[in-house]
Amino acid sequence: MTGPKSKPELLDEMRREHAEWEALLAGADEARLTEPGAMGDWSVKDLVAHVMVYERWVVGNVGDGVPPDPPPPPDVDMNDQDQRNAWFYRANRDRPVADVLADWRHFARRLEELVEALPEEQLGVSFTVTPEGRLRPVTESDAGPPWPLWRIIDGNAGRHYADHTPELREWLTGTEPR
Repeated sequence: MTGPKSKPELLDEMRREHAEWEALLAGADEARLTEPGAMGDWSVKDLVAHVMVYERWVVGNVGDGVPPDPPPPPDVDMNDQDQRNAWFYRANRDRPVADVLADWRHFARRLEELVEALPEEQLGVSFTVTPEGRLRPVTESDAGPPWPLWRIIDGNAGRHYADHTPELREWLTGTEPR
């Protein structure tokens, strides 16, 4: 990933990637969206919920008005991406498609509004993730790597879509990844 991204670049990528998913999802019926296999055992609905959870996380950490997620079960290490993703999957797998899609669109829009409202210089502020999974500005005593806010947003929105678009496209259209 190149960097740093300006606010217009970040917003452009977020909008472009989200619109591509909207176009891919437009032709799919509920049966196709809930059929396992889009990404391993996950359905398209599960993949959409996966991206939505991370966008919601950013909005909840950087914005306001989003209640915090419930704490993870004791056996889930939030620093382990596989464990975290498995927990998020379990939390969303039985939700109706319409609810997942509505939340996905809502949090994508909220994140876009949040980025639009942020001052450009705020995108360069470095944050770290606490063991509880919260973002906080970096201090001198932090051992973990600092992440500029633009990279956190990009990794959980624009680039996150792009990371999963090949599987989504192949599953929904039968077209091999580019």
